[in-house]
Amino acid sequence: MLKSMKPFQLAAANTLVDSGLADPEAWTKGEVVATAINVPDALKEALEKKNAQQADVLEFLGVLTSEYNFLGEDGVKHRTGLLEYRYDTV
Repeated sequence: MLKSMKPFQLAAANTLVDSGLADPEAWTKGEVVATAINVPDALKEALEKKNAQQADVLEFLGVLTSEYNFLGEDGVKHRTGLLEYRYDTV
């Protein structure tokens, strides 16, 4: 599931950077960092609606990030094959 989401996540992150909502310098390092720009109300409303529709997915991602290690040989990065894990400091 996570692997199939990667192109969409990259497109979304690039859109956030292009719109000024995410820091372009951080994005070059593979991080998404919010800027001080206020999110437009229409976007906030759309996100709230989508989050309500997909509450189960958000709950799953919350469990994934809180109960499983992300880094290292047995971490989420390694298990999903989405990201390089061999050089993680654990």
